[in-house]
Amino acid sequence: MAEKTIRILGTRGVPAAHGGFETFAEHLALYLVSHGWRVVVYCQEDGVGAVFEDVWQGVERVHIPVEQSGPKGTIVFDWQATAHAAQYSYVAFLWAACLFRLFRLLLYPMLLTLSRGCNEHTFKHTRTANG
Repeated sequence: MAEKTIRILGTRGVPAAHGGFETFAEHLALYLVSHGWRVVVYCQEDGVGAVFEDVWQGVERVHIPVEQSGPKGTIVFDWQATAHAAQYSYVAFLWAACLFRLFRLLLYPMLLTLSRGCNEHTFKHTRTANG
């Protein structure tokens, strides 16, 4: 039987050091490793250099150095991690944070506009109804 494999993208890496999704990815990775899965987590590194790999508590880590900082660095890292992971045909991806960032980038301005419109409508309706 083929080894069950998952590649976790969209996190800065494990062990968790940045927030909720990293903590979730760490707990999930350790849980899956303890249940016989092969888990690969993509880790963002500051700086330049070659991609390198290591193992942390049974979790395989792919470190991708990124020279850019801030959101631009995150986008570059996400792109490079996705391109690296796409080389493998047997992969299940956990890519929630990447999709969330893309969702925020593309749809947040529209949702903000809709939210303002709904709030203005509610305010006008309440003011008219209450005199």
